[in-house]
Amino acid sequence: MQFHAYHTWADQDFPRCWIPSVEGANFQIHWEVLDRTPMTAGCCSCATPYFDGVKLKSKIAPNGKNKGRLYGHPVAPSTIRLYQFGKRTFTDEEDTSVANAMAVEDLGTIRLKIEWGKCVQKDKRTLRRFTDPKPGPVHEKLAKRGFWDSAGLGQTAEVHLPAFGKFIRKEEVNIV
Repeated sequence: MQFHAYHTWADQDFPRCWIPSVEGANFQIHWEVLDRTPMTAGCCSCATPYFDGVKLKSKIAPNGKNKGRLYGHPVAPSTIRLYQFGKRTFTDEEDTSVANAMAVEDLGTIRLKIEWGKCVQKDKRTLRRFTDPKPGPVHEKLAKRGFWDSAGLGQTAEVHLPAFGKFIRKEEVNIV
């Protein structure tokens, strides 16, 4: 299913748009860097998605490749959970866990942070930590503001995961 962007606008240097969410529909995030500056020449790009402010696993596009796509979050060595639209979980508890608290401005958002740097290959024997991030419930008062839809993780899929590398931001390394 392809989703169309509506009400596209730029907020400072950040493009923004609205997309419809269809409960149960899987989705992908495609990105492309159209204008590389001399400052980013020789760099890899690293895209990190945030759903409702919750950080998910990043993907590194190699040097010279100006685009990429994200479609799931690794939860095991050969398993991902696909990105999927769903409904938010609400609670009437006044004392929701601080660990699960989300900023109101992040609710209902899918953000993609692009950073420039260098990819350093890791030893294939290095164990990776896999997480299955699950945002906690939000207070039901927010349902009245229209925050009932959410982006999250859906069903699992078997995939061949490439060797993961360590990403070092441009500020931390000299790119030659």
